[in-house]
Amino acid sequence: MEIAIKYEVSLKGDRVDTLDKLRNIRGLLAPPANGKENGSVQLKLYMKDFSIVIVTQLQPCCNFASEVERLTGERVRVS
Repeated sequence: MEIAIKYEVSLKGDRVDTLDKLRNIRGLLAPPANGKENGSVQLKLYMKDFSIVIVTQLQPCCNFASEVERLTGERVRVS
């Protein structure tokens, strides 16, 4: 049985900056292959006046954490 990896990404900043980072992260996600889930991704967006939490059914690519850290400069929590 495969163990699913959970990724948590927290993004802080203004709306434009955070949306650009979110678009980059979206490019690293895809529908589950053969209906098998190998991980989950939770995105936490912290804006000046509000916060949003997104949990997606899309699956992370194999080097998700390192690519997100490279693209956004934010640390990815993996569990």
